[in-house]
Amino acid sequence: MNSISVMTIGVGGIFLWALQNYLKEKDNLKVTSCKYKSEQSTIEAIRVYNPHVLIFEFDLEICLKVSFMNLKSTFPNLKIILLAIDKNYHLYNKNIGGIDAFLTKEVEISDIYKTITMVYSQFKISNLRSSENSLSSQEQKVLECITLGLSNKEIAKSLHICNRTVSYYISNIFYKLDASNRAQAVLKGILKGYVKHDIIQQMIH
Repeated sequence: MNSISVMTIGVGGIFLWALQNYLKEKDNLKVTSCKYKSEQSTIEAIRVYNPHVLIFEFDLEICLKVSFMNLKSTFPNLKIILLAIDKNYHLYNKNIGGIDAFLTKEVEISDIYKTITMVYSQFKISNLRSSENSLSSQEQKVLECITLGLSNKEIAKSLHICNRTVSYYISNIFYKLDASNRAQAVLKGILKGYVKHDIIQQMIH
C-alpha cells in the first residue's frame, strides 16, 4: 500500500492526542498535527504539509466558522474526514458540504484508520445515520450473514426466509449503504455500526 500523508487538526483534546499516537504506529501513514486557530491558518498548514487526508476534529462553534467547500475548492485532491465531538449532529448538516467522511465520537479508534484508507481509495463514508436510510433489524441480520461469508441460500436457511426475500434485503442494503458489492457493504456497515463486534471477530478469525 502506498504511504498516506495524514494531517490531524482540532481543538487539541485527549481523543485527538490518542488518535495521533495510534496513527503514528501505522507503517503506511505519515502523520502531522496542528491545533485549529482559523480557517486561514488551516489553509496555510495544508499548503505546508500537503496531506492526502485531513482529519478535522471540531465542535459546532468551529463548524460554523469553517467552509469545507472552500477547502475542497482550494485543495480538490484533499480527502476530508470530519470527527464530531458533540451530540448535536443534526446541526452540522448545512455546514459539511465537500467532506469525504463524517464520523461521530462513538466510532472506534481503529475504524478511523480504516476510514482513512477507504477515503484515500475514493469511498464516501458516514456513521451519522438518517432515519430514512437506516437499516432495518432484518437488514442488519442479513448484513451480518454477508459479513460471515454466507451465500443467499445459506442466509435464507439461517433466517428462515425465502431466497427472493434475501435478494430484496440485499438490494436495500446496497442502496442504503451506497455499496456496489458485498465487500463494500460489509466495510461500510462495520463503519456505521451495523455489524456487532462478535460478528466482526468471527470474520477476522
